[in-house]
Amino acid sequence: MQTPYAAHRTDGASPYTTPKEVAATLNVSRFWVYRAMQTGLLRGRKVGKLVRVERASMEDYLTTQAQEEPAPPPPAIDQVRALLPELSADERRLIAVEALTIQTA
Repeated sequence: MQTPYAAHRTDGASPYTTPKEVAATLNVSRFWVYRAMQTGLLRGRKVGKLVRVERASMEDYLTTQAQEEPAPPPPAIDQVRALLPELSADERRLIAVEALTIQTA
């Protein structure tokens, strides 16, 4: 199936792609792609009922992300266990929930 903007390209490739393809490329949800478009992180167009994302915008985002320093790794489990006796029961539960969230992500 040809995307709406592919007709004017001589090589058959479109300068636009679908939110589904962007989500697969970036390993994020389609919801994230739509939100990124709303906030200006990604550029795109609406063609009738169809939404298309500029490939150049996605490539710019990837380049920007590659240049940023990665987030520091979470503390080692041994460091967390060493702190547990000093923490209240509520704080221990919060850490357990955070650990489960990290493991399932």
